[in-house]
Amino acid sequence: MNHYLRTIISNATECYNYYMKKLAIPYKSSRLLLASVLFGLSTAPLCAQETKLPVTNNPGQVDSPASWIQPEPAPAPDLVIAANPQLAPTLLTVGSPAVLQTTIQNIGNMRAGFSVLGYYLSADATLSSDDVLVGEAITAAISPDNLLVIPTDVVVPAGTAAGSYYLLGVADYLNLVRESNNGNNVWVHRLAVALPSVSAAQRSNLATSNLPSQEADEELLGADLSIAPNPVAHATPVRVRLSTAGPQKAITLALYTSQGQRIATQNLALVPDLPAQAEFSTASLAAGVYVLYLSGPGLHAVRRVVVE
Repeated sequence: MNHYLRTIISNATECYNYYMKKLAIPYKSSRLLLASVLFGLSTAPLCAQETKLPVTNNPGQVDSPASWIQPEPAPAPDLVIAANPQLAPTLLTVGSPAVLQTTIQNIGNMRAGFSVLGYYLSADATLSSDDVLVGEAITAAISPDNLLVIPTDVVVPAGTAAGSYYLLGVADYLNLVRESNNGNNVWVHRLAVALPSVSAAQRSNLATSNLPSQEADEELLGADLSIAPNPVAHATPVRVRLSTAGPQKAITLALYTSQGQRIATQNLALVPDLPAQAEFSTASLAAGVYVLYLSGPGLHAVRRVVVE
């Protein structure tokens, strides 16, 4: 019996004896009544502490306490392809290799081991078993919140008819990495396929008539993004300017090396009719290609920055 219950019974007994004397109730009767009261007090806390056991589908069996606890999701990587219309081709020629610069980012909270990036040619925007694999490349391990630029050779096989197609990039297409979300691995890009015999003028026509606008592909929602100077001389700042007539948004600009190491990050408020500006120093950067990644509500864009 715990201390709290003993205190209650002791106080109840003293009060009970006092009033029994005042009312002149016979000793034997008062003792029987006291026993009944104390029994009720001693069992009440026990009833109050009764715990309802979980219902089970098997009568006579109770699930173990461990099964009542819902464990937190374990840390896991999550690989996605960052859309980059500036680098994605607008036209592929049957039998002619093309090199795609693919930006893969790990948006999970755990390091992703090596994987394989795959590219498929599809008649629609949905990955299916009848799509044709046209290229693949090994992707090195990527730490959380980092990205990697992977060059991938893509070749449309002989026998493919000319026309409008979709190029589907699939991060970890062999499922080598156990990710928290496999539903965001596919990147879709519309393009045209031409036969080798098609003239240069006809190819240019195909490339421009079968594709959505760059803004729609990038999800800039009508905003204007500019980077200058680009290419930029060493030690000269890179200035990023973004303007929109749409609603106010919070945006993030991040600069990465081509190996996926984040160099700098800036957060900006994008206000209607008031350009947002950011500046990145190149004083400590070696000559080479870097990646500027823009993200925000409904916004998504990737740009190459060349330091000379």
